[in-house]
Amino acid sequence: MAHKGRGRGRGGRDGGNGRGHGRDSSSILRPSVQSVPSPTHPIQISPSPSPSLTLSPSPLSEIRPPPIVPPPHTSDPSPSSTPHSTPVDAIPPFTEPSTSSSIIGSSAGSAKLVIEIVDGSFFPSHKCSAIITKSFKKMVDSKAFSWKKVSKSTKKTYFDDFQNQCSWAPRFNGQIKSLWESKAAERYLDFVHKLKIVRDRPDFIPEDEWLEWLQYWEEPEVKKKIRDSQ
Repeated sequence: MAHKGRGRGRGGRDGGNGRGHGRDSSSILRPSVQSVPSPTHPIQISPSPSPSLTLSPSPLSEIRPPPIVPPPHTSDPSPSSTPHSTPVDAIPPFTEPSTSSSIIGSSAGSAKLVIEIVDGSFFPSHKCSAIITKSFKKMVDSKAFSWKKVSKSTKKTYFDDFQNQCSWAPRFNGQIKSLWESKAAERYLDFVHKLKIVRDRPDFIPEDEWLEWLQYWEEPEVKKKIRDSQ
């Protein structure tokens, strides 16, 4: 009984139940701790076997180096990455520059044709022949049916035209005139022969003079000469 009286007395001073405040500690606020349940069965982790690398020896004859792969070819390389190169075969050989006046048989623009005498004949022969024949078409003597019938003044005009279009070394001066005379006689014979075959009046022969040419070719003696030459 005495035990209960002490309990009430303390509680009376506080104005409440002394047992609830003086003895019971469950009413004190404490932080709640959440307990983690432990696993019933332990987890066993077994290490996975790692694959083992085994090298089998091979004979030296089977060991080969890796193949060499050439870089890809590009048809249009970048100028900054690939320098431009010219094949050696495409490079022309070097030649010294020369002027037309120093090259035999050459002529450029209004320059003269450079000729020389080789083995007693003009060189280049075909170009000299073309120049001589062209001078005949500039003027034809009346009744000049052969080179012998061409007047001296007309022959001089032909030779002057040849000199205006050709040039040669001074050492050939003594031979040029005689060689030209022989070449001109040869070319005039061929010139008249073509006129006789065609029988068509060219523009450089007047019509009245052309009639004289036609009459000359119809003469009996001339016809005989023509037959004999054929």
